[in-house]
Amino acid sequence: MSRWRHRVGESGAEELLKETIKAGLTLKAIKKSQLKRVNVDSTVQEKDIRFPTDARLYNRARERLVKAAVEREIPLRQNYNRLGPQKLLKQSRYAHAKQMKRARKCTRNLKRYMSI
Repeated sequence: MSRWRHRVGESGAEELLKETIKAGLTLKAIKKSQLKRVNVDSTVQEKDIRFPTDARLYNRARERLVKAAVEREIPLRQNYNRLGPQKLLKQSRYAHAKQMKRARKCTRNLKRYMSI
């Protein structure tokens, strides 16, 4: 189906939509008054939303805190620039391997890196 959509292209999809609407009007399946308002269902579309306790968010927050501290010339005892990405990688590998206790431990470490 996706290959077909790419072959048809955007202009072809518009033509198909026009023909579908025209056929619906001739068959009296839809009325002209129904075409004034369009409802779009976006439940199938992918959304760029992450779970709030995600390890990636902890690492991203740590990176931004370190960057803000550097910009304001605040000295940090440790910034975990090397350990943060390592723990994030381990966490994702553990989670993929269904080793959830190890994955949670890595997530806790990332959270701890952010708060120090």
